[in-house]
Amino acid sequence: MNIDIVSLVRLALVESGCDESLLGDFDAHSTISLDFENSPSLLISMVDDNVWIWSKICEAHETILRNNASAILEKIMGGCQFSITEQLQLTENEGYLELRGMVHPGYLESSQRFADALDEFFSHQEDFLRLIR
Repeated sequence: MNIDIVSLVRLALVESGCDESLLGDFDAHSTISLDFENSPSLLISMVDDNVWIWSKICEAHETILRNNASAILEKIMGGCQFSITEQLQLTENEGYLELRGMVHPGYLESSQRFADALDEFFSHQEDFLRLIR
C-alpha cells in the first residue's frame, strides 16, 4: 500500500478542526510529531510500510507498572478499533513507556477515517495517563 502520510495527516487534522496555519511542514521520511500543551506528543511513523501512532507517555519506572498493572492490563485488553491487532501495545524504550498502535489499512483509506484513529489514540492515551498518575 502506497500512502502519502503527509497529506493524510494534514487533511485529517484539518477535518478535525485544526487551523491549517498552525500546521508546519511535515517530512514523510521522519516521524511526524503533533505537540500538545498538556499532553505528550502524538507521534506518527511509517515502519516497513505500516503506519504507527504512538507516544511516550511517561518515564519508565518499575513502580508505575507494579502499582498499576491490573488497571493497565484491563485497559489494554479493552481493545482499540483502529489497531490492526485490535489492541494497543505498551512497551519500554529508551527509558520511556511508549503506547503504540499499528493502524489498520481501513483507517488509511480516507482522511476522515485516519482522523478517527488519531482521536481514538488520543483518548486511549489520556486514559492511560490517568491510570499511571
